[in-house]
Amino acid sequence: MIVVEAVRPTAKELRPLQSGWGALHWVACVPLYIGFVGFLVFGLVALGPNGDAYPPGLLFVFFAGTFLVWAASYRLSAWVNAKATMAAPAGSLDWRWSISEAGLTFDTPLQANRTDWKAIKAMKEERDRFVFLVLPGHNPVLPKRLLTDEQAQDLRTLVDDLDRRGVLGAGVD
Repeated sequence: MIVVEAVRPTAKELRPLQSGWGALHWVACVPLYIGFVGFLVFGLVALGPNGDAYPPGLLFVFFAGTFLVWAASYRLSAWVNAKATMAAPAGSLDWRWSISEAGLTFDTPLQANRTDWKAIKAMKEERDRFVFLVLPGHNPVLPKRLLTDEQAQDLRTLVDDLDRRGVLGAGVD
């Protein structure tokens, strides 16, 4: 059994996945960018066929302004969410991860969760973290900085063995 104490990933370690769920990732990103594409198309149409309906620089100013407002709202949303998380009773507690043949167990003094290996589609190893693909919106992150070299190697060996035996992701159709 691999036990990792005081797990609290940093914002960088919690960054969104770029792969692992196939086309679903890109479909989920469409709402983030469709407004910009629509605005750009509207702006090009509003310029008219001759390009002289409005000053060309006006489209750029509005497009840049839209991007700045979008970026500011994204940062504000992330800040408000982080503040609310830390204010929650269990939000400031460190997690303890227990990894065994039975699956992953995450617990704090106030709560516990267990995930069977059959429910995990795959484990992705990135340069600074291990990501366990459970659901498109729920992918537990284990920072590599918290594991010894021996623990990291034991985890790789365990996951390779589970994958080879057909246990990893066996509950995923």
